[in-house]
Amino acid sequence: MKCFICELNVPSLPSLVYHYKIIHLLGPFNSYTCVEDDCLKSFQSLSSLKKHILNKHVNSVEDNLSETTVSCSGILTDTIIYKSISSSNNSDNNDASNILFDQPKRAKLNEETFDTNNCIEELHLGAVKFCLKLHNNNNCCKSDVQNIQSDIENNILNPIIKLLMGVIQKEVQEPLILSKFSQVILGITDLFKFCKTEYLLNNWLKNNEFISDQYKQFTINNEVNLISNNGQTAYNEILTKDVLMPLKFQIKTYFEYSN
Repeated sequence: MKCFICELNVPSLPSLVYHYKIIHLLGPFNSYTCVEDDCLKSFQSLSSLKKHILNKHVNSVEDNLSETTVSCSGILTDTIIYKSISSSNNSDNNDASNILFDQPKRAKLNEETFDTNNCIEELHLGAVKFCLKLHNNNNCCKSDVQNIQSDIENNILNPIIKLLMGVIQKEVQEPLILSKFSQVILGITDLFKFCKTEYLLNNWLKNNEFISDQYKQFTINNEVNLISNNGQTAYNEILTKDVLMPLKFQIKTYFEYSN
């Protein structure tokens, strides 16, 4: 199969989808052109293009899939997953997972099937849990949490990403594998995507129903006391705030927790 932008040949329809998303950063509602068998028909969404290829160019797709099956078992897994998705009557459910991670649901072949998207979601969820623990620590203020995130990105993540990209560019040539590695690197690069700022973190908590949309923040104590700032001790105003949420929301959340 061929990319309509750079005319690169890829072995299968799933690899073409990865190529568009990772290499050209196209979204589900960009314009796409089918170049299979000199078709040149345009579509306003990726899903429309995939349906068109499966319906109108199914023979060429199956030929590519069969070649892929022989050449690489890893690609075969994605092929089976993709075919099971396209054959089912899926609808875009606006559940918390889809809203937060904006990733398509994938069919599971069995419990041991490795799913890159799920692992990236777990990575981002772990980052949120880590930041929440920092916020819950009385010794950390908001600026401390931001500084810790920045230090992790600059001193740990960036060298790891630089190392991975160097190895990948030197050693990996196959387009599908390159696309998968690019997807992993993007996931690591945007580790704190849901908790980079207080606004993003609050949205994440609301979307996952950890806090209510009707919550109110208020000051319960305001005093002047000694504080330590950058190694220097001085008097400053200390605010202690609390959050008030509807009782109905709290009871509902409590009884729904872990079933």
